[in-house]
Amino acid sequence: MSGKPDYRNYINPGPKGSRFTANWQAEFLPDGEMYTENKTGGVIEALIGSVRPGSVVRVRRLFCLAPWKGSPRKRREAVANRVQRVLDRKGAILEAETGRTTRERGGCAKMLMGAYEDIATAGRAIAKGRTGRPPKYEFTDAEWEIIGGIWTSRKYANDKARLAAVEKRLGRVPGRTLLRNKLGSPHKGRE
Repeated sequence: MSGKPDYRNYINPGPKGSRFTANWQAEFLPDGEMYTENKTGGVIEALIGSVRPGSVVRVRRLFCLAPWKGSPRKRREAVANRVQRVLDRKGAILEAETGRTTRERGGCAKMLMGAYEDIATAGRAIAKGRTGRPPKYEFTDAEWEIIGGIWTSRKYANDKARLAAVEKRLGRVPGRTLLRNKLGSPHKGRE
C-alpha cells in the first residue's frame, strides 16, 4: 500500500427539489472511488464493506450519511450507527466542507453534534424578509414626551389606536409592553 490515503467518496442525493443534490455534494469530493446512493439504499452497505484499515470515507457534510426518509431521531441513529461501523473497520471519516476528521481528538463528537444539528433543522427555511428580531428604536427625551402625551390622552379608545397615533406622528413606534412598563397604564389618574 502506498502512502497516499485511500479515499472513498459517498454521495447521497437529497429528494427531488432539495438543495442537497449530487452535484452540490460532489463539488468537495475531487478524487477517489465514488459511491452514489440510489433509491434502494444499498450503496452505503457496499461502501462500509469496502472500508479497509487506513481508508478514508469522505462526505461533504456528515449529515449526508443519513437516509433522507424517516424521523430526525431515526436519521440521527442511522448516522451514528454508520459512523461507528466505519470506525469499527479501522477506517476514518472526513467532512470535506469543514475539514474535520474522526482521526483528530474530539473530531468524531464534533462531527456528530454538527450532523445532529443539521438533521434537526433540515427543511426549516428562514421566512422571506425576516432577518431576526425587530429593531429596537432609540427615542430622545422630546420624543418620549410626545409619546407620553399621546399615551395618556383620553382621545384614544384603546392601545392599538394610541400606537397608531404614535406611529403616525413619529414614523416609528416602541412596543406596547415597553410603553406600559415605562409610562404605566394609560388610564392612571382617571377617576
